[in-house]
Amino acid sequence: MCAINGVYQYNSKDTLDKIHQMNKVTQLRGPDNSSVYIDNEVIFGHNRLSIIDLSNRANQPFISNDETVVITYNGELYNYIDIKTKLSGFY
Repeated sequence: MCAINGVYQYNSKDTLDKIHQMNKVTQLRGPDNSSVYIDNEVIFGHNRLSIIDLSNRANQPFISNDETVVITYNGELYNYIDIKTKLSGFY
């Protein structure tokens, strides 16, 4: 199971340090990759446990091609092949 953490409406470098601390504390839940996403209002931290897609392209947080949507996710999509087929024309 992965580990997800984040802060909304942060305003200091101390907050970023806390996100890195949270990633460090939860590293055993997701030892395969640790990353942080930062923008003007939100910080996401994510530790990844690789199960199905072992490639680096599955590292999170995910960012849309136009960079307007960011998501960090922990779960399993059992019908991911069907979803991928339906969405293949969109990207």
